[in-house]
Amino acid sequence: MFWFFFSTSSLSTADEGLIENSIAVFSFDNLSTGEETSRMGEILQHLIISDLSGLTHLKVISHQRLQDIQKQNSEGVENYTIAQQANAKVLLSGSIMDRNTGQKILLGELIDAINGNVIISHRIEGTDIFSMVDELTDSIRQDLDISKHENDQLALEAGTKTTQSLDAYEKYLDGIKYFNQLEWDIAVKSFNEAIAIDSTFMDAYFYLTISLGWADDYKDTDQSAEEICKIILDKKLYHNEIEKQRVEGTYLYTKGEYNASLPFFEKLIEIEPDNKLNWYGIGEAYYHTATNSCKHAGTCSCQRAVATQEENYPKALSSMHRVLELDPDFHTAIYHIFDVLAYNKDWEEMINFDSKYKVNISGKMQPRVLRAYEILGHLEKAEKYYEKIEQTLINTDSTREGLCFINGQIAYMLSTKDSLFQRAKYYAEKGIKICPSEHRWLRQNGSIFIGSTYELENADAGKKAYYQLINNMDIKEKLDFTGYLGNAFYHSVNNTKFNLTYDDALFYQNLLIDLSKQFESQKHFTKAVYYYHRTLY
Repeated sequence: MFWFFFSTSSLSTADEGLIENSIAVFSFDNLSTGEETSRMGEILQHLIISDLSGLTHLKVISHQRLQDIQKQNSEGVENYTIAQQANAKVLLSGSIMDRNTGQKILLGELIDAINGNVIISHRIEGTDIFSMVDELTDSIRQDLDISKHENDQLALEAGTKTTQSLDAYEKYLDGIKYFNQLEWDIAVKSFNEAIAIDSTFMDAYFYLTISLGWADDYKDTDQSAEEICKIILDKKLYHNEIEKQRVEGTYLYTKGEYNASLPFFEKLIEIEPDNKLNWYGIGEAYYHTATNSCKHAGTCSCQRAVATQEENYPKALSSMHRVLELDPDFHTAIYHIFDVLAYNKDWEEMINFDSKYKVNISGKMQPRVLRAYEILGHLEKAEKYYEKIEQTLINTDSTREGLCFINGQIAYMLSTKDSLFQRAKYYAEKGIKICPSEHRWLRQNGSIFIGSTYELENADAGKKAYYQLINNMDIKEKLDFTGYLGNAFYHSVNNTKFNLTYDDALFYQNLLIDLSKQFESQKHFTKAVYYYHRTLY
C-alpha cells in the first residue's frame, strides 16, 4: 500500500528534491521476435506513460526528460540513478517476451529510485498488448495506493484512447518525436501515415492539426489545420466532451477566430488544469489576439489584433511556460515564448532559455539565440555558439541543410529587423559556402549577402557580388536565383531595414526576362514579365 511503499520502512530516505508520488517509466526490454515488434519496448513505455499521466496524484516523468538525462550520463549508468536525477521516487521497468502458446508475457518491476531495490513485480500474460498495459498500470496505481483517490481512477482503455494498431502507434511516436524537434513538415508526414493505418486515431489527427499550422512545406496542399479539425468533429473521432471542446476551440483559432476560442480553453483549464494541450490552446489564442496575422495554423485569413500586446503577450508567455512545466518536450511552446521575449527585447532571458534547454533545443530556435548574442554585442559568444552548432551539424547532418537554414535565418533577422548588415553579411557568406546547390536557403543567404553589400557599399558593389555569385551556376539555377532576388528586393521596399528601391528590384527582374528567353517554355518568360510589370506599376 502507499503508506508502506513510500514510508521510510520501505524506501530509502530521499533527497528533498524528489517529488512525492512520482514515477519514471523506462523503455521495456523487447525480448519478442518478429520485425513488427522492433520498437515494442518504446511503444510500451509510451502507452504506460499515457495511461498513468491521467492520474492527478501521480507525477509521471516525461520520456524526453529521461532521454536528456541519459545523454548527460556515461554509458551503462543504472536506471535508478537516472530516476533520481529526474527527481522520481520510484521507477518502472520490465520486459516483454513471447510464449510458445502464441501469448506474450509482460513483466513489470516497480523499483525504489533511491537504492535500486525491487519493491514489487508483476507478470501479465495475454495476446492483446493494450489490455495487458491497462492491467499493469492498474496494478501500479493500486501499488501506490492512488486508487483511494476517487478522482484518480484510470480510464483503462489504452487502445481506445490511442489506437489498436501498433504500426499506427509507431508512426504516431515518430510524429511526436519530430513535432518536439520542431520538424513540423516531417511530423505531418508521420501523422498522416499513422492515420492511413488507423483512420480513427484521434491523437494523430489532433497533433496533425497543430503541426499543419507550423509546417512550411504544406501551405500549398489541400490539407489544412482547419479541415482536419472539421474531420474530427464531423466523424466524431473524439472520445468525450472534453476532447470535443478542445477540438472546437482549436477549430476556431485555425480559422483565425482567436478571441472566440478563448472561452473554450478557459473552461477546459477549469476542468483539466494539468493538461498541456489546454494551456497550449489558450496560449495560441492569447498570442494571436494581440498580433495582426495573415499566416497561422493553416489559414490564409488576415485578422486584426483585438487586444494590445502589453495586455495579452504576458498571458501568452505564462501559458506557454505552463505547457513546458507540464511537458518539457513540447518545444513548439518555446517558439511563441521567444516571440514575446523578442517583442520585449529581453535578449538575456532568451539566452537563459537556451541554456536551460541546451540538450535538445531545436535548430529552428538557435538563430534566435544567435540574434540575442549579436544584439547584445556579445560577438565572441555569438561566434563560439555558432561554432558549437557548426561542429554538431557537420558530424550529424551530411546534407548541410540544417546549417544552411541557420545561416539563412540569422542573416535575414540581423539585416531585415536589426540593420546589422555587416554581421548579416558575415553569416550569409558562410551560408553560401555551406548550402547545397539549388537549396531554398542558398537563395536566401545569397540575397541577404547581395542586399547587405548594397547597404554597406553601394549598388555597383551589390551587382558585382551578384555576378560573382551566379558565375558557376547553370542557366536554370541562374534563373531561379535571379527571380528570387528580384522578388526579395521588391518585397523589401518600405517593409524592412533595407534601403532598397523599386529600381533596384527592376534591375534583377529585367535580367530575369533576358534569362527566361533562353528556355523553350513560355511560362518562364510570362512569369518574368509579370514580376517586372508588377514592380513597374
